[in-house]
Amino acid sequence: IEYGFFFWWEYVMFAGITVVFVIPVICIIIGVSIKILSKLNFVKTDGNWGILDLIKSFYSELYPEYFDDEK
Repeated sequence: IEYGFFFWWEYVMFAGITVVFVIPVICIIIGVSIKILSKLNFVKTDGNWGILDLIKSFYSELYPEYFDDEK
């Protein structure tokens, strides 16, 4: 039963958990790092990028139909 239905279901569940929880945490960590480095003048950004802007930018690449700004 190791290679049956539950084996693949565990991978699907792991991928879902990764997309829902891990990627936003990584975006938050990167966003905080960019904010700190831009305040210290180590990193230049083209505009005022916040953490939520980084998360929206990442997920708009994955799901463009939900993040269409022309609506």
